[in-house]
Amino acid sequence: VAGPGTGKTRTLTHRIAYLCAELNVYPEHCLAITFTRRAAEELRSRLDGLLGPVAEDVTVATFHSLGLTILRENARAAGLPDDFRIADDTERAAARESADGDDAAYVAYLRHHGLIDLDELITLPVALLRADPALVAHYRDRWRWIFVDEYQDIDDTQYELLRLLSPADG
Repeated sequence: VAGPGTGKTRTLTHRIAYLCAELNVYPEHCLAITFTRRAAEELRSRLDGLLGPVAEDVTVATFHSLGLTILRENARAAGLPDDFRIADDTERAAARESADGDDAAYVAYLRHHGLIDLDELITLPVALLRADPALVAHYRDRWRWIFVDEYQDIDDTQYELLRLLSPADG
């Protein structure tokens, strides 16, 4: 945890590169998470420069894109159609109007139309992982090394997602 411009991203990318290049960690076992697409692109660019072509095997994601990946890979288990979409502003407004302030009705409207709310990109994967220890084990095996840029900015739900994906405390 450090302030802006102190080299957190540089340290993170160099740590990943070191593990892959010097300690034989497979890049596909690495997950680098950040908050914005711009920050994820910066991580990807730096990793490309440090690792070359194998950098593509490192999963670089925002919390929301990571949640989307988990949901896409497990749509049916999450109760979603395979072709679900994230509701746009117009669709969310229509759902709110139809729901008349009732959260359950809002979600029901979205589901009826094969949609999810942007905020659900974090909450649904957390619920899915909470309910399925085998799925937790699958992702823990897939991403054995997890790196979080700007860790100090995560909220409780994002923290829970990280804890579910991270190996159990030993």
